Amino acid sequence: MKQATKDEVLRALPFFNKKELTDVHKVTELLLGKVSGSFTEEETELYDVICLATNSTVPVTAFRATVTASEWRNKAPLALNFIRDAFPDTKRNKALRVAMMKFTLAMLVADLKARGVPIKTGSVVLNLGRLRECFGANFPGYLEAGLAHVIIEKMQSHT
Repeated sequence: MKQATKDEVLRALPFFNKKELTDVHKVTELLLGKVSGSFTEEETELYDVICLATNSTVPVTAFRATVTASEWRNKAPLALNFIRDAFPDTKRNKALRVAMMKFTLAMLVADLKARGVPIKTGSVVLNLGRLRECFGANFPGYLEAGLAHVIIEKMQSHT
């Protein structure tokens, strides 16, 4: 296959439809490493935990070009804010942050399974805003009473 020159590509662009131009834009951003909405370190950690929970092997760079990524921009901050607020020590302790991501996501995944929802990256991302609800169902009153630290202490004493 012949490789198109830069000039050939630029001459062809005015004839592309909107979807084709959007695809070119996404690929260009990925190649430049400047994807709008690039993941923060915490978001990358959360995405990795979701991949573990869903047995997904889609790299974060490919995920950012999916339809689900648009939902991610709305839902991931809800999950991360919940984890930061409920477990303040996670702000400065990466190992604890990832452990709490795994812990709370396991509750969400269990809830989705109980509802008969297929455990896929998209279904987990769409439900990230329910982490607080799932945590509350498993540990009623803990957050309101300021007892989330008790969970961390118990987890640490079992390791």
